[in-house]
Amino acid sequence: MNTRELIGKKFKTLLGKGVTFTILSVEAYGKSKISDRYRAILDIKSGFLVAIQYRTALIPNFTLDGGVARITGVEVEGSIFTTAHAISTAIGIKEAMTAYSVKEVK
Repeated sequence: MNTRELIGKKFKTLLGKGVTFTILSVEAYGKSKISDRYRAILDIKSGFLVAIQYRTALIPNFTLDGGVARITGVEVEGSIFTTAHAISTAIGIKEAMTAYSVKEVK
């Protein structure tokens, strides 16, 4: 899956009751654009949610082959979220560098 294919896709997190969300926008980061500090994110299998810690914010990402897609917009239960903190909170990300499983919802 590439970044363009993520736009408009609906996923459900596999934590507790799960949260269903639609990805509205992403920003691609290939291997060469990821700083040494965050390179460990590349070790996480493709298709997972994972956040990186930047200052006090958890920046949500979707892992892909060859890089990650930073999630910059989601819709959850009719509400749109566009800041890193709001997105991470809305979809249930609580820890940095933890792989969160998701499944695509049709």
